[in-house]
Amino acid sequence: MQKRSKDTVVSLEDFLVSKSRMSDQVKELLKELVLTRNVGDRIPAENEIARQLGVSKVTVRQALGNLEAQGLIERRRGINGGNFVAKPTSSNMTELVGNYFRMGDVTAQNLMEFRCALEPAIAKLAALRVTNAELQKVKNVIDDLENNLNRATTLKELQLGRSKVTEFHVLVGEASHNPFVSHVMIGMATVLQTVLDQLPPTDFETAGRFVDHAKRLYNALKQRNDSGAYEAMLKLCEMYATRASRNKSSRPLRKKGSTNEATHQNSSTDGGRQ
Repeated sequence: MQKRSKDTVVSLEDFLVSKSRMSDQVKELLKELVLTRNVGDRIPAENEIARQLGVSKVTVRQALGNLEAQGLIERRRGINGGNFVAKPTSSNMTELVGNYFRMGDVTAQNLMEFRCALEPAIAKLAALRVTNAELQKVKNVIDDLENNLNRATTLKELQLGRSKVTEFHVLVGEASHNPFVSHVMIGMATVLQTVLDQLPPTDFETAGRFVDHAKRLYNALKQRNDSGAYEAMLKLCEMYATRASRNKSSRPLRKKGSTNEATHQNSSTDGGRQ
């Protein structure tokens, strides 16, 4: 989109539609102005906007408040304060998807199908772009999950690792070095956590299988094996989808046998089963 000169005055008569509420009209006009500017640019003060558009300060304040709620501007206080173009974040995407899910328009199964279609391709891209520092972060999360699995003796203790599962997926998304992918994955993380919280507690067998698949994915990323990363992430997503569709409520309350009994028995982070 071509940037307008900061001195350009947008004609109110060219933009406003008489059938719309005045605050909505001003909001759309200011939104257009913001989207033609760069992050960090200052936009005119309320008084100046009201004067140029011939509307009240209350109307301008409502419009600016709406843009702030959308994450398009930030309003700073103090001597150097004012209204500034904000850097886009994932918060609005999180809220949008979360609202769809809470209202029943998007089901847990829908989300899992979406993940199965999207995340393997993201993992494939990440294998070609991941840095050593990012690999270490992924490994640290897997180690935390495995340590929690080995320490836990009840399902309640096992659930302490659930937040690490969403962190794992966000890290893989960030390793793709695609800003849009990162925003999508961060935006979905909160919704994914909500979905997980509505499912029955993760049992020890499922947690062990997750760690196994995560290790395979880590090894593929480390070897820059894009097809291996794709397959490993696909297995993870299919495991989620199966669990969401089955949604069983009966789970063992305690782990049977030793901490090495689960399917993670013979795998290691750097050399898991292939």
